[in-house]
Amino acid sequence: MRSLARRGATALVGLTSCLVLGLVPSSPGVAARSAGQEPAAPSATVTAPLPLLTARPIGDRWQYSLTLAVPAERRLDEVRVELTLPVGSEVVEALEARPDLLWLGAENGRVAWRAAAPANSYVGPFSVTVRGGQVWAAEARVAWNGPPGGEVRASLVAELAPVGPAAPLAIAAQGSAALESVGDSGVLAAVPSGAADAPATWAVRVVGSEADPPPSVEAGSWWAAAVEAMGPSLLAVPVVLLVPARQPLAPGAEVRVYRESDRGWEQTAARGVVAPDGLQVAIPVDVPGLYAAAVPGFYRLQPAPIDGSAVVRLAVPRAGGQRCDAFGSCLLAGEATAANVCTVDRGLCVEQDAGPPLVTRVCTLQETPRACAAQTATTLGTVSRAGPG
Repeated sequence: MRSLARRGATALVGLTSCLVLGLVPSSPGVAARSAGQEPAAPSATVTAPLPLLTARPIGDRWQYSLTLAVPAERRLDEVRVELTLPVGSEVVEALEARPDLLWLGAENGRVAWRAAAPANSYVGPFSVTVRGGQVWAAEARVAWNGPPGGEVRASLVAELAPVGPAAPLAIAAQGSAALESVGDSGVLAAVPSGAADAPATWAVRVVGSEADPPPSVEAGSWWAAAVEAMGPSLLAVPVVLLVPARQPLAPGAEVRVYRESDRGWEQTAARGVVAPDGLQVAIPVDVPGLYAAAVPGFYRLQPAPIDGSAVVRLAVPRAGGQRCDAFGSCLLAGEATAANVCTVDRGLCVEQDAGPPLVTRVCTLQETPRACAAQTATTLGTVSRAGPG
């Protein structure tokens, strides 16, 4: 595996805190199945798009999410995405977002979409939910027209943890170089240096839609995630929580964060962002309370007809998210296997390296620039499993 510490120290400019979680396959066989990004028609001059395929359990079902990072030097006028499903699985839901994504249907164990993608952007998520089958048998194929045309394949790189009950989060004065798994809550936490003057223990839990702000708080928006952070006092520097999104979202979508106070729901100064995998929302937290993440309503995907005889339901348009490269900041490794997203103010960056193993980094700005601290977790099952369930 590449040296993450070397990459962080040499490639990060202007970022002062970077926290990392890596996922390690549990067996050589799984590692071989997890190897992604195998271009069938490589080009010596054009970088291939990067697919990131992840999955998460929802009760007795599995939801797959594929996002595609498009290189800066070219656009993809026509892209076809196919996902080969595990043998024995049954499609129960598919999502689409027209005109960017068009659901083509399911046939012979495969589901397919058609899309177009601007240069230096994300396209997706391509999402489908299935029942049954072995989750790790899924594989994605992405093909695009030229000139030049090409194809790239990717296997599943991570299985995200399901949403669970409230769990404690220890906050040390020196912060943490690793992205912390908050118990069984399904939340990850990036704790920067100086967040607390003394060690403190908080509690974090994912909250359902019953606690969402009323629609009048931000008309035309959709509440993509909510989380409650319970702690003894204010934090000097925000902790960034990666909260499971209620539905796959466009990577890089800007997130407006609201907190409930004695005066009602108020927007915070800090912004959030949707992670490259489209399944996690980064929410900065510095005050105990209930937080809700709002995204424009057009990012909410619509159910697509699974039965070919069903009437096609038009989905609302979805704007593409921007990659960090477009801001000239928050660019970390910059390698072909890394995809990153930033808030518009460049204050928060989330990068995911498809590896394998999958590595997630959360970086924030502080006053004194320093190298990015990197650490790869070796404990399996704390955030996701990289092997058969």
